[in-house]
Amino acid sequence: MEWDKGQVTASDLYKISQYLNKPVEFFFGEEFGGKDVQTLISFLRSQSPEQRKANIEYIQKNIKLQELGKKISNQPEDEISADQMKEFMELLIDITNMNKTASNHVEDATKRLLAEIEFQGIDFSDYLTRL
Repeated sequence: MEWDKGQVTASDLYKISQYLNKPVEFFFGEEFGGKDVQTLISFLRSQSPEQRKANIEYIQKNIKLQELGKKISNQPEDEISADQMKEFMELLIDITNMNKTASNHVEDATKRLLAEIEFQGIDFSDYLTRL
């Protein structure tokens, strides 16, 4: 990497961020959303594009559901529109289905892990009693 006048190009900055496994925003300090936002960005960038897209969609739907739920909670019952109810229920169903899918993956992984533990004759009883 060559720099004119000590300046880093956007391309070089991106390469450095990838090498260090940090978001580009990391190099600009806290004013770019704070440490929690930088951590989230770094985590999302470490995922496959497919998984990243799914997780961003999940986060967006959760935020929308929370915001809509708060808005509905603060409205008089006779002012809650059919569109609000429909949107709330659609978000709730989508998130529930996403959670079920994730739960099924965890359950499948647990079954495979337990089968492998049994197959290898590993004794986790001492460890499990400490949990």
